[in-house]
Amino acid sequence: MNLKKLSIIPFIAISSYASGFKIPEQSANSVALAAANIATSFSADAAYYNPANIVFLDPRHHSTFSLSHLRMSKLHFRNHSDKFSSDYNYDTSSKKGDFIIPTFHFVAPFIDDNFRFSLSVVAPAGTSMKWEDTYPRALSKLFELEVLEISPSIAYLVNEDLAVAVGVRGVYSKGKAKNEVDDAQLQTPMGNIAPGLKAHRELEGDSIDFGYNLALTYKPTSDLSLAATYRSKVNMTLKGNADIQYSIGGKMQDQYNGDVSINVPLPAILTLAASYEYSDFTFMFAYDRTYWSSLKEFDFEYSRPVANLFDKPVEKDWIDTNTYRIAVAYDYSKDLRLMAGFAIDEASTHNDKIKFELPDTKSYVYSVGASYKINENFDISGGFLYQDRQKREVKSGDTTSFNNVVGEFDRAAIMITNLSLNYRF
Repeated sequence: MNLKKLSIIPFIAISSYASGFKIPEQSANSVALAAANIATSFSADAAYYNPANIVFLDPRHHSTFSLSHLRMSKLHFRNHSDKFSSDYNYDTSSKKGDFIIPTFHFVAPFIDDNFRFSLSVVAPAGTSMKWEDTYPRALSKLFELEVLEISPSIAYLVNEDLAVAVGVRGVYSKGKAKNEVDDAQLQTPMGNIAPGLKAHRELEGDSIDFGYNLALTYKPTSDLSLAATYRSKVNMTLKGNADIQYSIGGKMQDQYNGDVSINVPLPAILTLAASYEYSDFTFMFAYDRTYWSSLKEFDFEYSRPVANLFDKPVEKDWIDTNTYRIAVAYDYSKDLRLMAGFAIDEASTHNDKIKFELPDTKSYVYSVGASYKINENFDISGGFLYQDRQKREVKSGDTTSFNNVVGEFDRAAIMITNLSLNYRF
């Protein structure tokens, strides 16, 4: 039997079916404004979204404590393939997901009139996805990944209209994945169905990796702000332990318990943004270019050779994507600001390379929120975001039943609710 073309695809997705695996919303303002708050910043979250803007905040200390609840709906798959019987390929659904994400942003007073320091502690990616049915759990029975980023930055006020900033991205990632194949079918070149395949793999690892960020803000007039930010790629070098065993027709083929590593890129993002103030309104626009093309394949490295079933690199060949964001903030009174936003986020994957481990698709984002000033030192902000995930056709055919994913993922949704406390002193 030829196993050279078989592979159990590792689930290294960092966000189950968000666009690629980024989570851009890290504060109430960003949730309420669909992450369009780049050229204009209202609070300490400028430390993350555009650290050049921190020099335009009032000269006191600024801090933002934020808590988000992220809910992912079930994801339904409709099978359109008749290559294998309905015992092996069928309609199925993932489990819902609920996650709590805390974040923190801080801006210090000026140093020597022109320099200012900031710090953000955020979760730019990270989630969990579970499939319980035998068919999808061969690719993704369980995946959990936590990503924590600590990002200190220094901003410099060139003049009253121009500011620049540079910072460091320190990223800690920790992941766990399980795949489980139970009596799968293998189709030979002659069209026969080979004896059942059983396989089990558990992976667990973590890493600390680094990158950088750059930012610039220019105010050609008192009402208009232009900004550009660049967040570098961080190559997450996950290292840990793998436990693998598989059999064919009841006969044990291989066992492995030892070291494993894999490189997963957290992609670079270039953002160009503008904002314009008119009367009590602030209109915002942001364009993101996310360089997903850095993800070519998932390739595990083991301490000794293992069966090609687990060691064969899995092609992804993702493509760079665009995200368009617009938002408006309205100062209803001196104490109350109302906010709303909209975004369009493109898919980064090809139809013939989508499977259960990362069913990415195009999405539309709708958001609302408000900020209320309690006194000169405190204000409280809240935001709600609804991400409408579009249907996605899948054409990932294969000669093994668990890798044969041909059909359609239905529309789904991700909802984020955020509450933030902003304190100045």
